[in-house]
Amino acid sequence: MALLFSHPEQQYTVSQIADATRASLPTVSREVNRLNQSGLVTVQNVGKARMVQAKVDNPVGQAMRQLILVTYGPVPVLRDTLQGVSNIEGAAIYGSWASRRSGVAGHVPNDIDVLVVGSPSRQKLYEAIDDAEQKLGYEVNVKRLSPEAWNSQDGFVQTVRSRPMEVLFGQLEVNDVHAEA
Repeated sequence: MALLFSHPEQQYTVSQIADATRASLPTVSREVNRLNQSGLVTVQNVGKARMVQAKVDNPVGQAMRQLILVTYGPVPVLRDTLQGVSNIEGAAIYGSWASRRSGVAGHVPNDIDVLVVGSPSRQKLYEAIDDAEQKLGYEVNVKRLSPEAWNSQDGFVQTVRSRPMEVLFGQLEVNDVHAEA
């Protein structure tokens, strides 16, 4: 649901949903049928493919979209947004949002901290972040690091590596089970 409701303007095949969520085709197909029966998605048969799209033109669909964006949305939104910026080797969410997502108790975060490793254009990076903030309704704070800085023994880097992180893409070596995306 997170994939569908974070991108309600797009249609996905059942296979694309299964690949993106790492779920089996039968499981995704059953869930799509349930969502379709409850009126939360539309399903169109195009040849042999079943195209699925979130329905957000009703109060329940709008509420689902907001709930998904608040709880799961930062990962797909930031991943899609930042992958469009050249010269980023890896990106991850860290800080309170990553901690809550990994089950650490605490207050609901009011912003999202994002680590970007690479040498992207500052202007392109901040344009992408502005776009993500508009979609998410959250302030997004970016920390840019060169690959050399990420591999250093800097105190900030060591602190980030030792705490929960949600890797968006790239291979960022961390001291956490969420190390690869």
